[in-house]
Amino acid sequence: MRHHAWLQIATSEMRRALRSPFFWVLLALAQFLFGMAFNANIAAYGKWLPEGGFTTTAVRDTFSFVALMLLFLTPFLTAPLFSEEYRSGTINLLLSSPISLLEIVLGKFLGVMTMYAFLLVLPALMLASVTPFVSLDVGLVVAQFSALLLVCGASGTIGMYLSSLSARPVGAALGCFAVLFLLWMAGLSRFLWSTAFSDFLGYLYFFGHSTRLIGGYVDSADVVYYLLLTVSFFMLTVRRLHNLRTLH
Repeated sequence: MRHHAWLQIATSEMRRALRSPFFWVLLALAQFLFGMAFNANIAAYGKWLPEGGFTTTAVRDTFSFVALMLLFLTPFLTAPLFSEEYRSGTINLLLSSPISLLEIVLGKFLGVMTMYAFLLVLPALMLASVTPFVSLDVGLVVAQFSALLLVCGASGTIGMYLSSLSARPVGAALGCFAVLFLLWMAGLSRFLWSTAFSDFLGYLYFFGHSTRLIGGYVDSADVVYYLLLTVSFFMLTVRRLHNLRTLH
């Protein structure tokens, strides 16, 4: 149905991912790394019994690791979004269809967010497995998962936009790596030298915002940072498709 076009596109993206052996290998690797990090943090908590409770130590450290790993996994998840359309030639059909560009980009975005949901299943199950033995701060856990979703939304739209620029998945992945790396290094660079732009560079620090949110320090500036990135790259992708459609 016409008004369900965005949902059909999202479903199509998810089916493509589920049919790909690479996606399952990536998922298995991610779950292995998440599990190892969680076990290590539980062991450290049991050994040192730090102040602050289980949620503000072991869970926080695990989720910080998950957020960092999402930055490395994002290029592999987002690279095929439009690059595969270019490679197979279906981009012409997509652009010539009566579907609005907003719906196309929304469908792609929801598709990649569903892939992220698969990645976040294990952290949720890990927390569920320890609830009989430790007391979790439910409010903080919700805030931590929300922070991860903000990270997924921002990094996902960055990767989606880079995918719309390249007909080669490898090129799209490398471009996404480069942008995320620059956003990471921009913040770190302010600790290396002091400039008039130090505060601005600090605000660009992608990982710094998630670290504060996952630690329970909810600041509107951190939330706005991720929302601005998400909306900006979402609209840049729409603009890119608009330029392509006018050429067709």
